Amino acid sequence: MFVYFQSTLVVGLHMIISGGVQVKVQGGEETFEDCKEKLDNTKYGDEPVEINSDEVLKACAVGLGSLGVVYSITYRCVPMYNLEEIRKVEHVTWLSSEQFEVPPTFAQMYNNPEDGQYFSFFVNPYPLERG
Repeated sequence: MFVYFQSTLVVGLHMIISGGVQVKVQGGEETFEDCKEKLDNTKYGDEPVEINSDEVLKACAVGLGSLGVVYSITYRCVPMYNLEEIRKVEHVTWLSSEQFEVPPTFAQMYNNPEDGQYFSFFVNPYPLERG
């Protein structure tokens, strides 16, 4: 299962930092030094500074709003999908924990990427009371 946090989906930011300087940040290969040089040569009223740095983007995305006023955010979209839950009870007997093996039908489903992408199974290690 994929877990996304808001900051991991950010692919671009448009911010206003100290001095009223506009900055557009997106991923790229620029270093912190390159970005600092660009910002040092910019003043209020200039066109937005384009920063293409993965490191700066990550720093801005994690602390949204802490480095300046966020003007706009661009998010990466995750394709929509539907999951169908199918529950099936399989009784597996074993004498001790050393003798337990995953049943072949489970292993086949779990190892097949088509069928087992969202596959999980649960094991109850306690014997069922029969009566």
